[in-house]
Amino acid sequence: NKDNKVKILVFFGSSEGIDISKDKYFLEKLSGKAKINFLIEPQRKELSNELWTKGWDILFFAGHSYSQETGVLQINKTTTITLDKLKHGLKKAIENGLRLVIFNSCDGLGLAEALEELHIPHVIVMREPVPDLVAQEFLKHFLTEFSSGKSLYSSLREARKRLEGIEDEFPCATWLPIICHNPLEPPMIWKQHRKIITYKSLRAVFLTSLLVTTFLMGVRYFGFLQTSEIQAFDRFMQLRSQFVISSERGDKRLLIVTIDEQDIEYQNDNYPNLQGSLSDEALAELLKKLNPNQTETIGLDLHRTHQLEQKDSNFVNPYEYNRLVIVCKAPTFEEDGETDGIRPLQGVPKERTCFSDLVADEDGAARRHLLMMNIPETSDSQCVTEQAFSLRLALNYLNKKGKMLTFEKEDAFQIGDVVFKRLKKHSSGYQNVDARGYQVLLNYRSLPSVDKIADTEKLRNILDKEKPLERVRDRVVLIGRTSATDLNLKDAWKTPFSYTAKSSQRFVPGVFVQAQMVSQILSSVLDDRPLFWWLNLWMEVLWVWGWSFIGGAIAWSFLKPLYLGIAVTVTLLTLFAICFGIFLLAGWIPLIPTVLALLATQVAIVLRFKRLYIQSRNHLI
Repeated sequence: NKDNKVKILVFFGSSEGIDISKDKYFLEKLSGKAKINFLIEPQRKELSNELWTKGWDILFFAGHSYSQETGVLQINKTTTITLDKLKHGLKKAIENGLRLVIFNSCDGLGLAEALEELHIPHVIVMREPVPDLVAQEFLKHFLTEFSSGKSLYSSLREARKRLEGIEDEFPCATWLPIICHNPLEPPMIWKQHRKIITYKSLRAVFLTSLLVTTFLMGVRYFGFLQTSEIQAFDRFMQLRSQFVISSERGDKRLLIVTIDEQDIEYQNDNYPNLQGSLSDEALAELLKKLNPNQTETIGLDLHRTHQLEQKDSNFVNPYEYNRLVIVCKAPTFEEDGETDGIRPLQGVPKERTCFSDLVADEDGAARRHLLMMNIPETSDSQCVTEQAFSLRLALNYLNKKGKMLTFEKEDAFQIGDVVFKRLKKHSSGYQNVDARGYQVLLNYRSLPSVDKIADTEKLRNILDKEKPLERVRDRVVLIGRTSATDLNLKDAWKTPFSYTAKSSQRFVPGVFVQAQMVSQILSSVLDDRPLFWWLNLWMEVLWVWGWSFIGGAIAWSFLKPLYLGIAVTVTLLTLFAICFGIFLLAGWIPLIPTVLALLATQVAIVLRFKRLYIQSRNHLI
């Protein structure tokens, strides 16, 4: 029923020679927990109608009764009926939810036998004729125990024990009340209008949530949830770009000079000695077109491994240009030894040489931004620079604005007032990860696609112009390859947006990822654009445990499947909304382990109280 109260039909038969006023008093005290209808000495038709038309949970009788072959009740001063005269009404009542019949009257064994063929779940009767005081004391104690939430059997047992105190006057009083139970029916408990919070229930939820959280955080610590957590991270990045109204645009402080297949063909036709995808002559001409416009700094995201040849007297060595930063590739150091990197071009000062290495996750996606690393001076590759290509370009731009790189603490990489929080072996969704060097999370801009990070110019278009390019003033210029051939040479990367992008856009040329990294540094220092942050380990444990406890409390509070399903759905949506809302503020807090902890705790609580769950499905909560 809608008010979740127990519905009791009470009918009092003839009270001649007995006192039933106390029974009525004890029952009326339950009005806050039960909906009670009293019938005082009813006619047979009135009683039958009540059995047929209402969904009763409990049927209670007090008055005169005695056992014959079918059991007899005296329902008023002039009428006695056998229970088989109410057979159809009782069957209907059972179909509508009747679960307990109490005959607080004399000699009830015959009554119980008469109800046996109806398969009523529970019947409480008195074995023998019962004195008024015994019947009243039993009813008082039984109703007190049963309505408090104790099981039917436990309530009957406690009420019988309480009769022990009057056995001096009424011997064998504890022996009189008995219960007859249909073995196919689960034990009944009283419907609680409101869940009663007890120490036992709180302890069960607390311990269960604590054990689940400990287990899941241990599993997470060893990296078993990392893949799913990174997928959740990607999904948040995608949602942020797709559905959140954002004021972010491409970074106007950057310009990218792209080199594709047509640019390579153009150079073959116009410049001799093409090396890779860019000839030295074409580079010299490009720098000439860029230099008069006071470009802040130029980054060449191409590995130059050839030997620089002596040109004619009119040739200007492009690598002597003091604003040009070139790249090398750092060696990797694994257990099986050192893997050679790519040497920088000879003759270029160390301060203009930087490593171009990007950090890829297991799926090949670039989500981490490597800013610095220590390379042993003894390395054969001679790419021993400490700074990343993106960092050097950003610092060249920022130093002129008075923003310098400092290290206030050992792990506190800082430019101006902005501290770049370092990724460690265990940081948020990254668990048991290789965190060598100084790595931070890469906060991609929310754009239609990654390559929209900055304005672009094709190499051939710049070289074709007679006049210098005008829109490079006070910009960081990056030069990089975007040709299909180069992409096949692994100069392309997956990003958090790759798994929802078109197949032709799943791999992004490295120069665009480098531009995202340069933009991240400039934007965080100059525009207060937030860098990603995360909670420390103990805060994450408390976060997960808190939601695990909430899940357990919900499972304990809503045992009916429909209500529990609604509550779980609302809770999960709330959790997702909170995590995504914090993500919009550049916070990455645990979602996957929290969801797992919440659901696992709920399952454990439901299984722990499985009997209550089964009873709720049988309309017996």
